[in-house]
Amino acid sequence: MNVKNNEGVSTITISNKEFYGIVLGSEYWGVNFDSVTSENNFDYKIISKNQIAYNPSRANVGSIGINVTNNSYSVSKMYITFEIYNPEYLPEYVYLFLKSSEGIEEIRTRSFGAVRQILRFEDLTKITIPKIPLSEQNRICHNARNKYKRFIDAKKELESFEVFDS
Repeated sequence: MNVKNNEGVSTITISNKEFYGIVLGSEYWGVNFDSVTSENNFDYKIISKNQIAYNPSRANVGSIGINVTNNSYSVSKMYITFEIYNPEYLPEYVYLFLKSSEGIEEIRTRSFGAVRQILRFEDLTKITIPKIPLSEQNRICHNARNKYKRFIDAKKELESFEVFDS
């Protein structure tokens, strides 16, 4: 999937530090954002809702992301982007499996390279995602979203924590 960013949508980066793997480039890189990107992002790839992207040279450390928003974003043309067409699998479930310890181990065994381990898309497609009923996939995704929301809420509460509340 290689849809070009002809409309100049915002650029994101894929980070293994974020639960869904997606961070706005300006938030991730800060003032250095312009120096690490192209002059413009028109040759970048688009990632729309429920599409997955990964950095092929960092997938083995969990640099995988899924766009769970209704917005489209652009990612580096070096990233691999794809979507799930099989109706027996929810995209978020596939993503959660790939980010799990079992999924990362599968990725590591399929990543190759002498200096930097690269995961080609052809090798990613050889990973077997456990086939479970859609109702169970929905339950897993729902639980993950709820835990993530609680995490974000707790993080916000800690960021505004005052030792001496009045």
